Amino acid sequence: MTVVRNFAFIFILMFVISGCSDRRNSDGKLSILPVISFEIEGAGSSPIVHASKDYIFISDMLDGIVNVYNYEGNKIKTFGSKGKGPGEFLSVSMLCRLEPLDELVIYDVYQKRLSFFNKEFELSNTVNIQEYLLSIQPLQNNLLYVTRKPAENGMMSGFNDLVTMKNISSDEKIITKKFLPASDDVLTYVDKGLLIDTNSENLFVLNRGDDFVIEQYVNGTNKKIWKLNKEKINIEFTKLNSIHCGSNFIILNLVKADNSMNYAFFDFDEQFLGELNMNTENEYIIDVHKNKLIKLVTDENGDYICSIMEVKF
Repeated sequence: MTVVRNFAFIFILMFVISGCSDRRNSDGKLSILPVISFEIEGAGSSPIVHASKDYIFISDMLDGIVNVYNYEGNKIKTFGSKGKGPGEFLSVSMLCRLEPLDELVIYDVYQKRLSFFNKEFELSNTVNIQEYLLSIQPLQNNLLYVTRKPAENGMMSGFNDLVTMKNISSDEKIITKKFLPASDDVLTYVDKGLLIDTNSENLFVLNRGDDFVIEQYVNGTNKKIWKLNKEKINIEFTKLNSIHCGSNFIILNLVKADNSMNYAFFDFDEQFLGELNMNTENEYIIDVHKNKLIKLVTDENGDYICSIMEVKF
């Protein structure tokens, strides 16, 4: 695929990024630099995106097809199809890549099935699971996932969100859990609960609640409780939408009252680095790998432009 270098888009992007300068540290050390922008195919209305060391995987949740791009913006592979058979999907609900094993894991929520693909993107294994998964993330040779189960004393009392780590060749163990009390408000179960993200060594668990908590694990152990709170963030927001983990920083996706997105950057010492404002609902950061941000922008025709940006501080 021919890479589209949209210079007008890059100029607008640089203008938007420049708006974060008033929120940098006093030394102004955070920089977010555009690298490349390109049009993508096959994202549909509900794009699923995962960035790994070599590739960016992009799929429409409902068409069962996965498109593989490199970091130069070239589409190098398409695989998968709609269906219930091996290597087919009713929904590409989530995906992640286990880097040390060169395996891509795809979760199909409708079939409650994990499919594993080798480095040639050929199906190598499938695993049927009992629970519905809320999230999957890679950590070394481990697959981390979040499940939501009725509490031990019955569904009417609420639910438990569980973060479980499963090594491909060994048993699984529960890392942490959060209790969600029963509520008539369905948003209690949508806007609360646990979110996770990882890099090569660290697992971050965001416990979304009125007093949110961030837990950091190194290789699944050595828990550290971050001391971030709304006062330290000092940005007005109505809910926490996601957490992203880079090589040595995290990003909190904060949704403001007008539904605009704000991305607050912190280093691993919990120091605020700066923020990136998204002024429309048509652009958002969808994934992070090491120091690269993957951003999607919807143009006036409803097509997607993928923008890769580099974080430096």
